[in-house]
Amino acid sequence: MQLLVSTISLFVLYRVVLGIFGPREFGVWSLVVAATSVVGLSNMGLTGAITKHVADSKAAGNLHRLTGLIETSVVSVGLFSMLLALAGAPLMRLYFAATLSGDALRTAVAILPIALVAFCLSMITAIYQSALYGCHLIVQRNAILIFESISFLALSIGLASRYGLFGMVYARAAQNLITLALSAAILKRHVPLLAWIPLRWKKIYFKELIGYALSFQFIALLNMVMDPLTKGMLSRFGSLEMVTYFEMGSRLIGQVRGLVVNANQVLVPTFAEMSRDGATQVETLFRKSYEVIFYVTVCLFGLLAAGLPLLGLVWLGVDQPIFVKITSILCAGWLVNTLTVPAYFACLGTGDMRAVVRAHLAMSALNLTLGYGFGKLWGGYGVVTGWTIALGVGGLVMHIGYCVRSNFGLRSLVPPRGISLVLFCGLGLFLGQFTTEWLRALDPSSLLAYIPTGKLRAGDIMTSGAALLGFVAIFLAPALSHPIRGEILRWVTRKRGT
Repeated sequence: MQLLVSTISLFVLYRVVLGIFGPREFGVWSLVVAATSVVGLSNMGLTGAITKHVADSKAAGNLHRLTGLIETSVVSVGLFSMLLALAGAPLMRLYFAATLSGDALRTAVAILPIALVAFCLSMITAIYQSALYGCHLIVQRNAILIFESISFLALSIGLASRYGLFGMVYARAAQNLITLALSAAILKRHVPLLAWIPLRWKKIYFKELIGYALSFQFIALLNMVMDPLTKGMLSRFGSLEMVTYFEMGSRLIGQVRGLVVNANQVLVPTFAEMSRDGATQVETLFRKSYEVIFYVTVCLFGLLAAGLPLLGLVWLGVDQPIFVKITSILCAGWLVNTLTVPAYFACLGTGDMRAVVRAHLAMSALNLTLGYGFGKLWGGYGVVTGWTIALGVGGLVMHIGYCVRSNFGLRSLVPPRGISLVLFCGLGLFLGQFTTEWLRALDPSSLLAYIPTGKLRAGDIMTSGAALLGFVAIFLAPALSHPIRGEILRWVTRKRGT
């Protein structure tokens, strides 16, 4: 439900806001968001560490330790985020000067202070959200995020129509404050010892957290550098419009990917608890989750790639080949990366962070070298291609490393009937693309010009939807006959029955 509401809200928000701003000004917003993400260094990896340590404390029944860990993390992140925002603001202005000019530069500098406040609030909120995960309060956490999606949509549309791009920043800051208050209140309800305004900081808990969190911090540093770096190269070798469509494509894939990631993320505290009893249970859980993730990921990303022409037409209101091309390229990289999600969360739950660090190092190095090199050769699409290759290779480095160290083995990298599923997916995408090109050659828009379809031309809808229909015609039967589908349905039915 959370992902459904979030996806619909994101769809409506981008559709309306693009009508108010236009792609160029929205590209400025995207660069500001990328620049302010450097404040995430204040997190020090505690967001990831708190989930595991809270789960350990909860499993041991030690509420005093659990409370101390949360309050120490909140105080630490709150202070460091404010200091880093003040120190980093001049560097962010230099980043804007290197990637923007004219009115775009002046707008970015003007909204920077509010954006920094919004990001500082989000850093503190992330601690409470991770603690909710560690306490297995998944439903409560997602209920907060549902409310956040709906209220941010309303705030953004109302304020953006009146204040323009500044309204978006005001809406983000206000919503982060509301989400922080709700997260803290619900967590306190389940952890009564937690203070309303945490002021206690204990060195013993900080030392306990920071050892595990340093790996997270290093990974967060790499991720924060990659986002503005990629968008900066895209702005230089491509255009601000490409930055906008890269942002939109990434957010769209993030929503679809969230169906896989969020469902698997709840296993982090379970992995943490199982690791106390030995490796056998962890490996069994990993094997089953990987089989399910492989099936769901191939189905979801195949459906997304096939539906991009139609989705882009409805979302943007016009046929936008740039959006479709960029998002299609991104789909390939995120498909491979998403398949490695079970290994990622298994590493987090068991505390084995070396494979995760190596993966992000490989990803960062490839993103820089390939993005710049391909950008020089092929412009903005080269930058996106470099980022896509980095995503896939980085994920495989971590996944293969985990399989080698465990009893899972490399032979099980492709589950039973996985190869046939992938082949049918590829064949469906090929048929869908062939059908689309064939219809465009017939120029059906001239034949269907008089069919009423609102602002969209019937011919465009027909050619865009052909890719999706062609894919479904080939892929539907293999997907429905796959044994994992029946197993997932049994799980859902059992949950409803209880």
